Amino acid sequence: MYYKLICGIFAIALSFTFAIYVHTEGNWITGLADTTSNSGIASLEIAFTNNLPAPNLSILLNSNKYYTDLNWSNISEAETYCIYYSDDLSLLKSISPGSIPSGVTQVCNITILNFTDPTANESLFRYYTVSAVNPVLENISEDIVGKCSHYLLGIDYGSNDHKRKNWIGRCMNSTMYAEDIAQNIPNDSGIRVIKLVRPDASTYAYSTHDKNFGNNFSILAGVGYEVEVSADAYYTEVGIPFDSLFTYNLYGFPFGTNDHKRKNWISIPYSTAPYDAERFLTEIPDSNGIRTIKLVRANSSTYAYSTHDKNFTNNFPMYVGVGYTAEVRNDSNYTLS
Repeated sequence: MYYKLICGIFAIALSFTFAIYVHTEGNWITGLADTTSNSGIASLEIAFTNNLPAPNLSILLNSNKYYTDLNWSNISEAETYCIYYSDDLSLLKSISPGSIPSGVTQVCNITILNFTDPTANESLFRYYTVSAVNPVLENISEDIVGKCSHYLLGIDYGSNDHKRKNWIGRCMNSTMYAEDIAQNIPNDSGIRVIKLVRPDASTYAYSTHDKNFGNNFSILAGVGYEVEVSADAYYTEVGIPFDSLFTYNLYGFPFGTNDHKRKNWISIPYSTAPYDAERFLTEIPDSNGIRTIKLVRANSSTYAYSTHDKNFTNNFPMYVGVGYTAEVRNDSNYTLS
């Protein structure tokens, strides 16, 4: 920021430097002012600089699998730090010093470089940022991290397999493998992650990874996965929130053939507006013969499948971080709007 002030002061010669503070947009910023004079006109030039850097922020899942641990870089010019968090990502993106909307929680006067949120599991989604603070300045980091949680329903092996199944999808942008999901679930055993393998429209297969065993595989954005657990448990994913719409490559096959060749396991990693099954299918060019299916788990003893066919009833909401099945008759490639 740079200001230049010209004052008409006749027949005076002066030259000196002084410090100045200016309040702008909720911040105090500092600058130096230099004065010079020539031809009877004194000019005052003031250059302002924001000399308080913002911290870099990262997030980890606490060892208890419920809390979130935040860590940030040291800022030598800062005296304290503030953490801001909200269940609404758009609210957190809108904050500025001195302007904190309702729905954003502020925790200030932190003198160390970490913060543990013991209430993280009270909401499905939570997003965080951090600021550096000194007596005249606050600078909020552009880094936003977050977490999303799933409550997985399960039952002991030897009973109905469907009562251990949960359909989930990615909700944070970080490198993840099937074993990472398994390790973030408190249960020690009876946990597995399953993916649908569709290299082309004519083939399908299922690949399974059991906790602490081999056949590990990447967990990809926009894809749905099945997670089996032997008891009810929270599963939490942490990382950087997605900020772009996903492009889908769906494989399809005509009706009257193997149903599995029409199935695609999908999820919505990011959305700019509420989504539902009909809106998802509207993006696909086919006018009929396409459907979206969700797994309904009211509790660990029950399960059901709910189906919405394009242009028909039984529409249902689709949520970020949940897995679904999309059946199509023809291959389709499109990006969510």
